[in-house]
Formats: sequence, C-alpha cells, structure tokens
Amino acid sequence: MKYFLFFAFLYVPFAYGGSLPLPGGETPASLACIYGLTPFVPGCPIGGTTAVPNTGSGAIAIIDGVDDPNALAEIQFFHNQFYPGQFQQCNANNSNYPCFQQYYVTPSGPAPCVAVTNTTHDAQYYGIAESGDVEPEIDIEWAHAMAPNASIYMIETQGWLQTLDPNAPNTTGLMNGILCANYLLQQYNGGRGIVSYSNSNQEWPGEKVLDAYFNTPGIIYIASAGDYSGPARYPAASPYVIGAGGTSIIRDAFGNYVNQVWWNNGIGNDCNPICKTGGTGGPSIYETRPSYQNNVQKIVGNQRGTPDISFAARGVDVFCCQIPSSGMYMGNKCCGTTDRPCQTVSSSLCLSSQGAWITTGGTSLAAPALAGIINSANSGATSTTQELSVIYNGAIKNYHNYWTDITSGNNGYPALKGYDFTTGLGVPRGYGGK
Repeated sequence: MKYFLFFAFLYVPFAYGGSLPLPGGETPASLACIYGLTPFVPGCPIGGTTAVPNTGSGAIAIIDGVDDPNALAEIQFFHNQFYPGQFQQCNANNSNYPCFQQYYVTPSGPAPCVAVTNTTHDAQYYGIAESGDVEPEIDIEWAHAMAPNASIYMIETQGWLQTLDPNAPNTTGLMNGILCANYLLQQYNGGRGIVSYSNSNQEWPGEKVLDAYFNTPGIIYIASAGDYSGPARYPAASPYVIGAGGTSIIRDAFGNYVNQVWWNNGIGNDCNPICKTGGTGGPSIYETRPSYQNNVQKIVGNQRGTPDISFAARGVDVFCCQIPSSGMYMGNKCCGTTDRPCQTVSSSLCLSSQGAWITTGGTSLAAPALAGIINSANSGATSTTQELSVIYNGAIKNYHNYWTDITSGNNGYPALKGYDFTTGLGVPRGYGGK
C-alpha cells in the first residue's frame, strides 16, 4: 500500500459525480485507483472511488483502420461522464489544448491526412470503411481517460494490418496511418508525442522492412500485443514499438479489488486461430533481442520478447453512438461464443439517448490506456527504444515500486515472477519508471 501512497502526490485528481454508466464496468476512477494513479481507496470499488487523473500534456495520435462518424460526440459524452469542463474540438491550428481532432488519411493528397469537419465528413470518399464495432471508441476514450490533459488526434486509415497473404500482408493502412501521425505530431506538437495502434497481425518474413516507420525521432509508438495467445504478433514485435499485453481484474463478492491475472478470453486451445483467445505474447520469430531486453535475456533468449507491459483488458466502460442489436446476438461460429454487435445510428452527431454504454476490452484497450499513462508520466524519452530503456532499467532497479507482477496465467507460455511472455513486466504501479 505504501507504493500507492507514494505516487499519490504526483498529480491533483479530479472527481466526477452522477450515476455510473453500467453496473460492474471498470471506470477511469476504479482503474486509476488500482494502478496507483490516484489516492488509494481500500478495495478500489467501482463507484466507490471518484478520483480520476488530472494528467497529460502534448498529444496522443490514435490510428484506426475504420471510420467512426460519431467520434467527437462520443469522446465528449465519455468526458462529460467522468471529468469536469469541456473537451473541445481542435481549432484550425490545433493550439487549443487539450482538444480532439479526427483525420482521414489521404494517400494521394498534398498532405498525408486531412482534418474532418462537418463539411468534409465523408470517409467513403477516402476509401475508409465505417466501423461495425466499438474499436475506435475504446481507443480514443481510454487514451483520454488516462491522460485527460493531452490532445487526441484520431487518424482513420484504409484498413488494419491484415494477412491476405501470410508472406506479404496488406500493410497499406498501417503505413499510411503512421505517416499521418508523424506529420501531425510534427505540425502541431513540435515533433513529439505518442502513437497508439490497436491491431496486430501474425508475423511474416518481410516485417523488418517496416520497422523504420516506427523509428521517427521524438515519437514513441505503442501497439496491442494481440488477443490470440501465443506466439508473438506484429507490430508489437518490432523493437521500436512498445507491446501492450492484457490482464483481467479480479474482484471479490463485495466488489473489492483482489488481484490481476493474465487476460484469458475463456476459449479453448482448439479454437480457430482467428478467434480471440487471450493476451498474446512470446518471442518474435524474426526480430532479434534489442539491448533494452538484455536484462531479461534468460527469458527471451536471442529474440525480441513480447509483450513489454500490460493493462486491464476486460470489462471497461465505453460509450458509443451506436445501439446493440435488439435482442440479436451474433454467434462466433468457430468458437461457439457470443458477441454483442453495435449498429450505427447515423452519421450525424448522436444524442445521448441514441448512444449506449458497453463493457468491452482486449489488448485494444491496453495500448491506448498505456499510451495515456506514459504520456502522463512524461519521462522525457524521445524514442520508443529510449522509453523502453527507461522502463526496463527502472524495473531492474526498483521493480516493486514501478510495476505489479502478474504471476497467474498461461497463453502457451506460463506467467512467471518478473518478466514473462504473458504480461511482460506486469501492470503499472504509479507513474514512476515510465
């Protein structure tokens, strides 16, 4: 407990009022309490603690492979639920910090992306598909939740990194998104910032050619490790990307926080590989061990190990301007599980009565949330490798002040004391060492 109290003096927390969006869904306040980002409250109960971070600066760029036509309204509604004051749309010069701005990638335009306005809200024109789930909402809302004083640049591009050919996947959307993120951070944030990407792909022989895209000076890159158990996936396996793993929060019958374990999606090992089984990790097939992992060489061997760090990946509140299908549940045929889909209400700004609170998760949540925490910690690192050197070296020197070890779980690799392939170094304990 002393560690939580130690970090309580690094910020001045906000507090929110009103009813909770959904009973049982983790909120910015409950998770900030668990991770030592706000003053410790025994049990960190959902609804029993209201302090949320008052942290963050500069900008976080979020890359999504789909369009969310209601993004501004959604992040503002989420903000109004948990934080005081307004979260505004950025002005023409993006100087109204903190603020939110949505962008379309424009591969053939004079600039790599264009700001979305009420008059330019046409993703189809740029070849960007509309989202059919809550992925974009997870990304922008939880990066904002962990760094409410940072601006959020939401970049919508032409599809996720995906395997059409195992030896040559479609990388166009990811690369276009990275070019846009680098451009925006250079234009509006002095060339500094964090880029978050909530997607992963199985590794392939030519992946190392793409590593240079994640090695732009001044920018830190973080990506979801994946939701498919082992083995490692890309781009989290790149030595220039922070790999974000996932955990599950365990609470007792009274709602008090008890422990965290590796996030297991509850699906058997005989599942089809396209199904989400739990937090991904393992040694990379093609990427060699970077120097910042020399201290964990006994685990990773000569290969790049993933993930690096983790965050909760289950049961968090997300607001979307979409509504669950009326009584309809879409079966996941390969695994026999059910997912509740969302259907877009309209392309206009939604009213709260048209929206829905949904509990969701995955390492898609971990990447933007950890991006917010790293932004708030503000180590001064000017590259991913420098940030990861801060993280790994700090863990060696003062592990239990900076990280909580996760020792339960198996994604094909067992959870261990210290670093492992299930949750990396573990989950944050305050802002130190990041």
